[in-house]
Amino acid sequence: MSTRVPPSLKWLIDKRARLHGEIIKTQNSIAKAHQLIDELKKLNETLAAIDKTLELHEIKIDVINIQPIHTKYVRLDLPHGSITNAILTCLRLYTDSNTPIYKTQIVEFLIARHSELDAPETSKAQVSMSVKSALKRLYRNGVIKRHHHPDDTSGGSWSVL
Repeated sequence: MSTRVPPSLKWLIDKRARLHGEIIKTQNSIAKAHQLIDELKKLNETLAAIDKTLELHEIKIDVINIQPIHTKYVRLDLPHGSITNAILTCLRLYTDSNTPIYKTQIVEFLIARHSELDAPETSKAQVSMSVKSALKRLYRNGVIKRHHHPDDTSGGSWSVL
C-alpha cells in the first residue's frame, strides 16, 4: 500500500517543479539570446568587411546610400498547433468589442511571434496560406466569426465569437 502525500507537501512539490521548469526555460532563452548576439556580431563583421572592400574600389560608392533589401522569406519555428494558437491569441488580443482583425495582421503577428534565425526559410505566401487554412477550420468549428463575404479574395476580417 502506498503512502498518501499530504496536500501541503504536494503543493510544495508542484511549486518546485514549476519553478525549476521556469528556470530551465529562462536559461534556454538566455542561451538563445547569446547565439543571436554572436550571429549579429558575425553579420556586422561581414558587413564591415564588404564596406571596406567597396572603399578600395576605383569607383567611389557611398555605402550609406545603399538601402537594405527585405526578402519575401521569413524564418519560422512553428511547432504543431502553434498557428491555431497564435491566431486565437492574436484575435483575443486585438479584437476589442468585436472589432474584426484582418488576415494580413494575423500573419504579421505570427511572423513576429515565431521568428527564429536558425529555423528553415518559409515564404510569407506559404505562411499566409497556412493561416488561411487555419482560419477556415476555426470558422467551420464555430470558434471565430467571419466579417466578409466568403467569395472575397482579399483575406477578409475575423473576430472571436
